[in-house]
Amino acid sequence: MHWIQKRIKELKAHGRSQVGLAAALGVDPPRVTEIIKNKRKVKSTEVGILAEYLEMSQSQVLDLINRVEIESLPDDELIRRFNSTVLPRLTENRPEIPVWESVYSKEDGTFILNTTVIDWTRRSERMQDVRNPFAFYFVGRNMSPAIEYGDLLVVNTSVPVRTPSDCVFLNQQTERRFTALVRRLVQVEPEAWRVRRFDQSEEATISKSDWPKAFAITEIRRAGY
Repeated sequence: MHWIQKRIKELKAHGRSQVGLAAALGVDPPRVTEIIKNKRKVKSTEVGILAEYLEMSQSQVLDLINRVEIESLPDDELIRRFNSTVLPRLTENRPEIPVWESVYSKEDGTFILNTTVIDWTRRSERMQDVRNPFAFYFVGRNMSPAIEYGDLLVVNTSVPVRTPSDCVFLNQQTERRFTALVRRLVQVEPEAWRVRRFDQSEEATISKSDWPKAFAITEIRRAGY
């Protein structure tokens, strides 16, 4: 958890140090080094002390701890947690499809997808028996005319992706937040996805290590309809 080391450097003028943090936690300095190197977990009883020493809120500290833990998980475990915990909680006892919050982020078309449910949308006939679907509003600008800004995209998490098809690629940041990318999938390679965007004729390769999960976009509901 190198963010701890970085925060201590930012607070050096306030007299903060790794030795001081160790004293506040009541541990030997090597234990703090182990925490920073992800060799020792922060105990629940240490979160409040850590937050106070680093002049942060407990929620900020917990968010950073969770992010580091998630980033250290292998891809198959990330996918297992996503399918077994996040999706079922959002769709439990609801006949409709949850619409997640999407926030435009960068010019390269990536955006933030939060599992915060901002709305619910109807299940079409083809989605009646689908488990754990979700939807989101497209906030990119590089898939026109196939997908336009503001279109509602419905995702079927149960079917394998096929080529060519429009997909959403996810990189999990925290338990409830993802970096997302919408592209036309043209080829599946062992270590990468071959994709294209509609405002450029060239294809591109994106790494599966950066985008470990791809879901099929099975319905595009046009904005205003």
